[in-house]
Amino acid sequence: MLFNVYTVGITSNQLEGPGRVLSFADDVLVYRQGKDRQTTAADVQQELDRIGTWCEQKNAKIHPGKASVLWCSLNNRAVKDDMPVVEISGTAIKREPTLRYLGVIFDRSLSGKDHITRVVAKARKGLTAVKMLTYAKMPQRVLVILFQTLVISVVEYGLGLLTLSDTQLNRLETIQNEGMRTILGCTKDTSAEAMRFLLDFPTMRERHRMAQVKAFLRVSADPQHPLHDKVGRVVTTRLKRGSEWMTEATQTIEQFCSIESIRRGSSWVQMEDPTGNNIEVISTLGRECREWPEEATNAEIQAIIQDNCKDGDVIVYTDGSVKRGVRSGWGFTAKIVNTNNTIHEQGGATSLTTSSMCMEIKAITEMLEWIKNLPYTRAICLTDSQSTLAKIDTSKLYADWLKAINASNLQKLLWIFCPGHAGVHGNERADTLAGMADIAGDLTLDPPTVLSLVKDLLSKKRVYTSNTTDILKGKGIQRGAGRKSDLRGSTRRISNQLLMETISLNTLRQTLLWREEKIWISPDFDDSYSLHKV
Repeated sequence: MLFNVYTVGITSNQLEGPGRVLSFADDVLVYRQGKDRQTTAADVQQELDRIGTWCEQKNAKIHPGKASVLWCSLNNRAVKDDMPVVEISGTAIKREPTLRYLGVIFDRSLSGKDHITRVVAKARKGLTAVKMLTYAKMPQRVLVILFQTLVISVVEYGLGLLTLSDTQLNRLETIQNEGMRTILGCTKDTSAEAMRFLLDFPTMRERHRMAQVKAFLRVSADPQHPLHDKVGRVVTTRLKRGSEWMTEATQTIEQFCSIESIRRGSSWVQMEDPTGNNIEVISTLGRECREWPEEATNAEIQAIIQDNCKDGDVIVYTDGSVKRGVRSGWGFTAKIVNTNNTIHEQGGATSLTTSSMCMEIKAITEMLEWIKNLPYTRAICLTDSQSTLAKIDTSKLYADWLKAINASNLQKLLWIFCPGHAGVHGNERADTLAGMADIAGDLTLDPPTVLSLVKDLLSKKRVYTSNTTDILKGKGIQRGAGRKSDLRGSTRRISNQLLMETISLNTLRQTLLWREEKIWISPDFDDSYSLHKV
């Protein structure tokens, strides 16, 4: 941390130009772009001179021998052409065909070929470790975790920032296929599709798309990011193998929503005065209230309200409702304290499958938008979302809420946890409004919601054509069942091979011996169903 504070002058005082200076710890990257080589080199040299001056003033040094220059171009002749030289402290920096920065290898055409080669080699080391642990008879579910930790994490590092060809994705797919065979103990001719079904693993193309969307959302959420201004812009590219990664991420997202519907900037913001008493959370009840006698929970909620309210307070119940594959709705109902008259009700819905928390946030947002134009100075919001209240309890508010609260007359906003489906009248009414609302209006999507929608989209597009997959489904095997298995050792190998009905000679031999033993013990033994459960 102190070193970052010490070196902040390297990037904070950078010169204007078509490029930037980036730093992470003691690694510094200077890049410039342009059509004229001499001008581009001069801009880089000017920036290096500025950094050199800063080093002299701060008693620091840059090692020219550890620096390298990479010229990126789609012109094949540029590989052999002589390029302008740039220097550090009078020493010319060596030109290299590749450049490694923060674990990502860049080549002159930004094809990602050298990076994928290095990733494959590094992932194989992790795969070797997983194979060694199979001999230690680790449970299958532990092998899945180890594979994701030692192999998949290596593959996915920086994956979203690359535009990859089918050949490169196939190289990564091979690594995953080997890992699945190691985890399950299946033979080489076992269907990769069936193994992915059993372990609920996405293809590498799906992982690539998810990684691109994650990177895109990080850019969208950070206004200070160098690429933030490119979000939503139509960008042309000269890449021969496809579009740039942000364009590909945009194409994936736009299959279910527009880019404009994604939130720009942070979703949750810190309250300016968290020590003030204008925001308060009460969460004394739990979900065990659902087991209480009828009307008991409603009476307890009303008692909490009476202990914390004043005459004229507005009481609002909010709720969200999600029916997967059908609709997601929100609703709220409001009344004045100590009265039975409802003063306002509102609801809405979308055809997207979101989360209950997303719909709860939407309900609260619309409630605050409604209340900001009214003279109320105190409000009590009752919600059944513990996750939402946990955020508020850490002095964070949803960005849209903060704008509405600041524009309102509210001086006190009390949040109370109200267990859902526990017989609380106001909550039940809000749930009804959420379930019956018409599908209309826009919905601002936050990164977790977008990622969930992308995952569902890619999952729905999976087409299972393997006969082995049909065999698994015919046996009643659910997708992802192999992730939870505690099988280990030879039992793991034999059971999975029999389950897939693709077995090795060794498994066949052991299975026949097992069958002979069972028949010798019990001549009436029927192994037609139990073979795959060895």
